[in-house]
Amino acid sequence: MAPSLHVVPAVVGMMFHDARDLAAERELALASFDPDGPSIASLAWPGYWRIVRQDPVPEMLLGRWESVRVDVEPWGHGDAGIPARIPRPPSELDASAALDEPD
Repeated sequence: MAPSLHVVPAVVGMMFHDARDLAAERELALASFDPDGPSIASLAWPGYWRIVRQDPVPEMLLGRWESVRVDVEPWGHGDAGIPARIPRPPSELDASAALDEPD
């Protein structure tokens, strides 16, 4: 069976939640440019975030549920501009929990 190919949408300039929904409608996913960093969903929350860069470019073909890498920036009013919540690595969480335990 031939692989299912999907057209990459143009998401630069869109709000993150709208771009995520559009990508899902096309059976594609959004991802961060940094494969070792936090997920794009955790970077674009809370608040309002706009897509400022994407790869691959619009109209390219990707396989089903492959990722379009994006960068976001805060946008608008309200919660926009709240720094992204970047979770601490598990090793730091374990170490801090160990320090809090009574002897």
